[in-house]
Amino acid sequence: MLIERKICRNFLKMWMKSSRECYKKILEINPKLQTQVKGYLNQVDLQEKADLQEKEAHELLDSGKNTAVTTKNLLETLSKPDQIPLFYAG
Repeated sequence: MLIERKICRNFLKMWMKSSRECYKKILEINPKLQTQVKGYLNQVDLQEKADLQEKEAHELLDSGKNTAVTTKNLLETLSKPDQIPLFYAG
């Protein structure tokens, strides 16, 4: 499982790097696409951040420390009796 995660992370890193390079090349070729390219680069940035957060979460979970919690446990902790129950749909 750990090896599979590393392979996936390495693939994502390569994909994000090549995506970023392609979008910058598109911008060089056609500067009129600046708004679109900025949006695409923003998506790449968001994916990089999500990947880093996932990596950190897996490392924390694998370390066995109590600070690593599941989404379900976190939502149960944050829920209040007088409110509609929190849920995660992602």
